Amino acid sequence: MLMAAAPSEPTALDLFKLALELVERKQLQRTTELDDYFQQVLQSAKQLVTAPQNAAGLNAEVIELALALAANHELASDLCNVSSLSDLSPQMAGKVLREMDSRIAA
Repeated sequence: MLMAAAPSEPTALDLFKLALELVERKQLQRTTELDDYFQQVLQSAKQLVTAPQNAAGLNAEVIELALALAANHELASDLCNVSSLSDLSPQMAGKVLREMDSRIAA
């Protein structure tokens, strides 16, 4: 019974997705730390897609996002010109979240 009440299995992308959710809800208080983290994860994931031999030492969040980008061309296209949270509209953040969720559910 307790297991049924437990939240779904967390993924490595929880912090990255939280940033997207805050943008989507227009509740993001711009913080350097969160934006820096978002930029670092996104940039590293984009680089990993093009150079997978460089995966050593990367955190799970970067690897999971790189896998999502490689598997979902629409997601990769949407994030192609994004480099920071300020590049995202609430609508785009919501679309990216839905695409990420469909990738994780698959």
